[in-house]
Amino acid sequence: MINIIYNEAGQDMVLRAEGHAEYAPKGQDIVCAAVSALMLSLACSVDGESAVQDGEGVLTVKAVQSCDNSAKFELVTDGLMLLAQQYPANVRYVNMHATGTDELDLQMFADASAQLQNTTGAAGMTAEMKTYYEKTLLDLAEPALVHDQFGDSYPIPANNGKTIEFRKYDALPKATTPLTEGVTPAGQALNVTTVTAEVHQYGGWVPLTDMLDLTAIDNNIVQATNVLASQGGRTMDTIVRDILNGGTNVIYAPKIGTGGAETAVTSRADLDATAQLTVDLIDQAVALLQTQNADTIGDSFVAIVHPHTSYDIRKDPNWIEAHKYAAPEEIFNGEIGKINNVRFVVSSEAKVWKGDGCPAGLAVYSTLVLGAHAYATTELEGGGMQHIVKQLGYGDDPLNQRASVGWKATKTAERLSEQYMVRIESCSARYSAKALAN
Repeated sequence: MINIIYNEAGQDMVLRAEGHAEYAPKGQDIVCAAVSALMLSLACSVDGESAVQDGEGVLTVKAVQSCDNSAKFELVTDGLMLLAQQYPANVRYVNMHATGTDELDLQMFADASAQLQNTTGAAGMTAEMKTYYEKTLLDLAEPALVHDQFGDSYPIPANNGKTIEFRKYDALPKATTPLTEGVTPAGQALNVTTVTAEVHQYGGWVPLTDMLDLTAIDNNIVQATNVLASQGGRTMDTIVRDILNGGTNVIYAPKIGTGGAETAVTSRADLDATAQLTVDLIDQAVALLQTQNADTIGDSFVAIVHPHTSYDIRKDPNWIEAHKYAAPEEIFNGEIGKINNVRFVVSSEAKVWKGDGCPAGLAVYSTLVLGAHAYATTELEGGGMQHIVKQLGYGDDPLNQRASVGWKATKTAERLSEQYMVRIESCSARYSAKALAN
């Protein structure tokens, strides 16, 4: 696959293409020819610094931003995006990076091996391809990790058993006693509390047969990796989500009667369809966090909300959509907007309860309002998540009939400070009757 990355760094525009199309043998690869032609046309047309080739199948076009250069980059990147849409197994376009060429070789992205066809089986994987698939798995899994992104991140300890130790530091009391001239006051003990959790492994895999590899139109490893990455990301997110939703700080949405009269609710079972998420409930949660001196995450607190309940909150006149931020590129995974000092992140994986302990026939939704250092979670980078490809003929497979693609991850999370997170439980007049538990 050719990975194409566009990035604007300072005053420079950089377009990088790297890899091999693998659509057909070298000399017959129309996809590689199309990418090469677009990249080289851009390199020859931009003003100033143009292109550099770092090796076979690697080209960077770099130019200073100007009206003329921007128009040329836009034309070429539009063409590359169309190629990526038409040939998703062979071209991947991302709005990000860079590298280039001195030699006008229209087959520069074709693999030198004449044995490569439209599909690439497990047996034909190079080390570079494996690296790419590994990175793809992590890249595709990470957007699903909505609940994972606001905790303190810890690496998986190597050769240290199944238990990981998270550490939190207690706040020191106020030092209100005036100092005496020339007298050093007594030191204060720094109290460190440890919280331990047991790590567990999770994983999934799919088989790839030789017949599937021979007859399929798509690159089976790429497609399997995409599906498995989604599964792995959603699985890891659910692990963290369920731990967070075990917290003890809970606010129940009040019932709203005729004329707008509120009736307090003290349990999940007592909620009804009128008990909806409101800005006032968010403000109550923020007040609880501020009372406990919880730090913000960046410049705001964060609320993780289900799409069904976000429908109610987004109608507020003070709602600001994420794309209208002053710096819209600095947003969290899944962020949709903010009210006051709370940024909202939406996820279909936000906890939904239905059945036992819930009002009859109605789903109950969780909205988590978080401050910094509320919880800790283990990292997926550095071995936390692995991409595993078994080639045709691996193990007990005398006729080279079976290959497989899978993932394996080691994960745990733990609530560190209950007072730094608040869970709001509410229903939805529009959706609670038909929603399902997750």
